[in-house]
Amino acid sequence: MPGLKSKQDEPIAIVGLSCRFSGIATTPEGLWHMLSKGMSTWSGNGKTRFNLESFWHPKSETAGSVSKF
Repeated sequence: MPGLKSKQDEPIAIVGLSCRFSGIATTPEGLWHMLSKGMSTWSGNGKTRFNLESFWHPKSETAGSVSKF
């Protein structure tokens, strides 16, 4: 391609996509929309999933525990 300076400048193409995201990213187009708008689908832990508080320990170095959430 004209204007390329090195192999590192070569364009790439995504030819396949298989992921599971939340929010509007249920299709490749939805994922692109979410990324291009700087959107996030982060959410807190749902109480119906598991009890995050059961992993709490005041010493964060304790294996298998957290000290903040």
